[in-house]
Amino acid sequence: MRFIDKAADLGYDGVMLMAKRPHLSLLDFTAKDRLQLRKRLEKRKLRDLCIAGYNNFTGDLEHAEIPHREIQIHYITELARLTRDLGGSLVRISRHTKTPRPATPRNGTW
Repeated sequence: MRFIDKAADLGYDGVMLMAKRPHLSLLDFTAKDRLQLRKRLEKRKLRDLCIAGYNNFTGDLEHAEIPHREIQIHYITELARLTRDLGGSLVRISRHTKTPRPATPRNGTW
């Protein structure tokens, strides 16, 4: 991640890392990778770290048998763990809203 060095060279205090491929996928980053990245961030004094999540709590409502919300919650939980492992304290989550479709509850419940 050469941009870490570039951000530090430009005088930034931190970076926002995209938590998806090809950047920082939860599926690809092992505990060892996380430790190496944390050391690099600390070496370059990038203390303000934000992990950018790409979630959608309202997606695929027409398939109620799939635990979509639970999957999304687990994803956000794992982003929080990744952020902690990297020495950060902020996770950005997306707030997707969609035009109501026939399967979307109209009473505000999920």
